Amino acid sequence: MSDEANLIKLKNIEQLLRDDQSLKVGDLTLNLSGHNLVRVTGWSRLIQFENITRSVALIEMTEIKALFQLMRSTSKELDKFVENKAITYFLQFDDAGKCGILVCTEENGELQWYI
Repeated sequence: MSDEANLIKLKNIEQLLRDDQSLKVGDLTLNLSGHNLVRVTGWSRLIQFENITRSVALIEMTEIKALFQLMRSTSKELDKFVENKAITYFLQFDDAGKCGILVCTEENGELQWYI
């Protein structure tokens, strides 16, 4: 997907994230839960689950948050949409398209581990 297509999605973020729908924007998946919680999900780049460690997961979580901040700074619509909402970040492992395995989440600076 092109950067232009992603910018169009971000311009229309409010309409696209209704009714608990997910929206893939670049390498992240955004989801609105209720009216006040935005879920930002990124996926581990590792291929083998046994290679995921907490230190690797921390690096990947930092990258997810930085990418979302970049999206916010690029799109005033996205920034306005999330300004009064709680944001939870998720790092998941993609098991070859079979399922997503939750590695960790972060909300209000607090990490929760699932590995």
